[in-house]
Amino acid sequence: VTSTPVTSTPVTSTPVTSTPPKSYLTIDCYSYDQSSTSVNVFIRLEGVQELDKDSFVVNATSKSIELLIHGLKGKNHRFKLPELFGEIKPEACTYKLKTDRLVLTMKKVESTNWDDIKPQPQKKSKSRKSDTEDPGAGLMNIMKDLYEDGDEETKRMIAKAWTESRDKKTPGF
Repeated sequence: VTSTPVTSTPVTSTPVTSTPPKSYLTIDCYSYDQSSTSVNVFIRLEGVQELDKDSFVVNATSKSIELLIHGLKGKNHRFKLPELFGEIKPEACTYKLKTDRLVLTMKKVESTNWDDIKPQPQKKSKSRKSDTEDPGAGLMNIMKDLYEDGDEETKRMIAKAWTESRDKKTPGF
């Protein structure tokens, strides 16, 4: 049996450096104002005026906007509206830095006034018979709505009131 000498060559590896995903603090405190052609969002951030323009990234679509702020006092911040009330022109979004605040301007596609900056949830539309058919029907419909849309405490209170009312109508049952 013959053996061949095994020669080993050192394996050199280059360390894989991956930058961890950036974490962001959510900016959820803001105010806004609008004209018929634009919406201005006012965000208070202490020291924001000291950052250079490379610290800001604006991502906009026709129905959403996101502003990323990197390195403000060692932290990253994110302002995001994933759905806007109306459409905007993404390419026309701008921001201005003021002392301890930032003004984000979005140009509207249509010259209208928005009811809010975000769309409001639609109420369920329910088809019902006319309340004039039965005078108590209107009140019952209101109670049904309160029960369906209420939290657990509201549901418990309505059920208790209904049970007590029923028990008064049929004593000894």
